[in-house]
Amino acid sequence: TARGLHLQAAAAAELRGEIAAWLGDHDQVAEQLRAAADDYRAGGAPWLAVEPALMLAEVRLRHGQLDLAEALVAEVDGFDAGLLSPEVAARFPRLLAEIGWCRGDRDLAVVDLAVEAAHRYDGIAPGPAAGCRLRAGYAFRRLGRPAEAVAILSAAMPEFEEHFDEVDLAEARRLYGTCLVGTGEHRQAAQVLLAAAATVADWPDQTMHAMLAHEAASALESAGMAAEAGRAYQRAAELWRGLDIVESAVRAVRGAA
Repeated sequence: TARGLHLQAAAAAELRGEIAAWLGDHDQVAEQLRAAADDYRAGGAPWLAVEPALMLAEVRLRHGQLDLAEALVAEVDGFDAGLLSPEVAARFPRLLAEIGWCRGDRDLAVVDLAVEAAHRYDGIAPGPAAGCRLRAGYAFRRLGRPAEAVAILSAAMPEFEEHFDEVDLAEARRLYGTCLVGTGEHRQAAQVLLAAAATVADWPDQTMHAMLAHEAASALESAGMAAEAGRAYQRAAELWRGLDIVESAVRAVRGAA
């Protein structure tokens, strides 16, 4: 039947779109995923159009096409979650949170959407769930509400440690540490930032190591731990000198002094 042909064409286009994404062919990804969504609708199965439309929205988002990404999500929003797999249903709030974050003026909505997505991912995709909680933490910090960021990040830290790679874990610890500084909890902030510095100590590029060592030194100083701060500043100065970043090295030496 015509409907059956549309569904077969949709499945084939969706597969071609996934292959094109793997190959990095942006134009083919867009063309094939759009065709898949259209054919699923023409075949009388609009709920099957949701996944390719969301995949295409993610592609648009990665390329900074925020209006197109948001329009694609809106195009397939409103389906009963019972018709979708739990993973696909979780992608709606996650994508909208990422789009809102990139726009930079919707951080309250970003928090709500990221937390909703995290709850939807719980039990089915712990890595994405942790990533959504990290996004909520970033949004709280950008709102100037470090206490709320600390609350969500401290609760999620075991998830970060279990499911993040060392790059994302260093990022999460740094965010947590800087938010602790924002709440005046300097001693704990220093511990977190030193742990983040240890995470990146063996990276070929030592820039992040130097930044974290310097931030930890500042937190130790604010905590009144002068001797520990002096040693941390000296370590940061060594790292900055190794990177030939003179201005930062001078600031670290002054901190030690």
